Amino acid sequence: MNIKATHNTVIKNSTAQSSTLQPSDVYQLKAGEIFPTESVEDMGSYYKITAYAFKGHVETINDNNSDHQNNNNQPTTISQQGINLIKQFEGLRLQAYQDSGDVWTIGYGHTETAKPGMTIDEEKAEQLLKQDLERFEQAVRENVTVPINQNQFDALVSFSFNVGVNALKNSTLLEKLNQGDYDAAKAEFNKWVNAGGRKLDGLVRRRTQEANLFAA
Repeated sequence: MNIKATHNTVIKNSTAQSSTLQPSDVYQLKAGEIFPTESVEDMGSYYKITAYAFKGHVETINDNNSDHQNNNNQPTTISQQGINLIKQFEGLRLQAYQDSGDVWTIGYGHTETAKPGMTIDEEKAEQLLKQDLERFEQAVRENVTVPINQNQFDALVSFSFNVGVNALKNSTLLEKLNQGDYDAAKAEFNKWVNAGGRKLDGLVRRRTQEANLFAA
């Protein structure tokens, strides 16, 4: 059997010497890299792989004969359905504008490099969206510690795209989700409907669609 890292992972050989690692050696397993082992024991955020302790995101491959499968066959990128949801609510603006929170924005909700007087074309808007999505995909991958499906991943990326990475990290939504309470996590979406101190119909609609997608 082999394991494969879904993104960069640290391996620590905690006990016996092996042909691959000496005792106490630490090895960086890069995303997509494969490492041979014999058995996998799920220990929450760690995976005990024979003599090796893994911390991070790994999945088993070529393991048809094993009774123990870890649950890290997680989605890692947003689907087109999720992208379409984000585009629907962000809208496409080719000239910089101030959003409901007075933040300069351009393209599909891009804020990082937006500034007054800035203009772009549709191709640039797509490029900026792709760049932005990578950051929010990473935030979901790194902060969600329970199994989620593609719809849930998409909903969380859309949510964090709108409210920000720090808001996701510190949210009760994430806390409830990581406790395994998926129903409570779904209910939390609808609490994020205010901007600039007032409730916005557009955010109500967005949160409703994200919550419904999360539960689909």
